[in-house]
Amino acid sequence: MKSYLSEKLVNEQKNLFKIALKFTRDKDEANDLVQETSLKVLDNYNKYHADISFKSWIFIMMRNIFFNDCVKKKRVMEHVIRCDDIYNLGENSCLSHNDTETSIELNQINGYIESLKPELKEVFLMHIAGYKYNDIAEKMNIPIGTVKSRIHKSRSMLKENMKR
Repeated sequence: MKSYLSEKLVNEQKNLFKIALKFTRDKDEANDLVQETSLKVLDNYNKYHADISFKSWIFIMMRNIFFNDCVKKKRVMEHVIRCDDIYNLGENSCLSHNDTETSIELNQINGYIESLKPELKEVFLMHIAGYKYNDIAEKMNIPIGTVKSRIHKSRSMLKENMKR
């Protein structure tokens, strides 16, 4: 099973990179994200079930890694800004962050996404996985305007939920 998934993973490297580049907007960071995702996929190969789309599974894994990294970076920057003494920036007390809080926030974001209506969630997940509007419209057999509307509505709902 692991060699089968490894082969599928190799075939998805270009697509993973395209999505990672959309997330990070930086080639080096995109390469790092692809590498981290690939390692996580290989480490968790036993959790993959054949009834799940492999492409979706790895893209969701990438999305979670990216969100988790963003939350960690944001938290570190908040701690750096709060530090009064610039000479203490290298000390753990100033830069430490709570992994439990990070995990909870990531779980909340994923929970908000999961709570979307199925037709909104499917379009939104395809969008953040890197599919173009036209591809989503074609795959779901709906007008492109409906795709844009559902993505906009999903984003609005997520933003509203995150404000609470």
